Amino acid sequence: MYYLGKYGSDASRREYDRIIAEFVANGRRTHRNPDEIRIDALIAQYLNYIEKEVDFSRSRKASIIRILRRLNALYGAQPVTSFGSTALKAFRQRLIDEDLGMNSINTYIATIKQVFSWGCEEELVPVDIAGALKMVKQLQEGRTSAKVYAPVERVSDVVVEATVPHLKLCYQDMIKVQRRISGRPQDVLNMRYCDIDRTGDVWVYMPYTHKTKKRGKVRILHIGPKA
Repeated sequence: MYYLGKYGSDASRREYDRIIAEFVANGRRTHRNPDEIRIDALIAQYLNYIEKEVDFSRSRKASIIRILRRLNALYGAQPVTSFGSTALKAFRQRLIDEDLGMNSINTYIATIKQVFSWGCEEELVPVDIAGALKMVKQLQEGRTSAKVYAPVERVSDVVVEATVPHLKLCYQDMIKVQRRISGRPQDVLNMRYCDIDRTGDVWVYMPYTHKTKKRGKVRILHIGPKA
């Protein structure tokens, strides 16, 4: 029930327009008491948001889904108001106890903070809850018991050359092209004819999606005769 003011007045019409505008902006959902919103519902709405409105790569989306599936398994049935800094640190400690690497744990925590910040913007999460989660600091080497694993090194050319003949033909081609254009796996996976200027001896490939696209940057790869 919304009280708009005196019937037929300009003020009541303005108040009506404001309420309808907020209703539409909120995805045609009425505002609910945050205590009624569970973490699994917040996760579902966030995943729907990034699927429709955010240009994340497939690998980034897969990583987010993996992280939030873990959060949902432990806390999904709890209201968002119950998940404060203490709960987040307890979740982080569980990851440490399972020997997850420090960098991976920091990625988990940053993703969860991002979800709750988005929920705060959508008025699904109270400001104090989102603010409390932001105060949880990242783990730092030498100041945590979390393991710090050695960075993954590049695969040597010898190993690549020995492996390629044992793969399916399409995979062989993808690896050879990726190496010759100095691209990433996603550059080959996402390659389309319409993204390649084939007018010259050296073709110019501009991927339609890449991880720096949201920063306004254009990615250009050159495809020589061998590629």
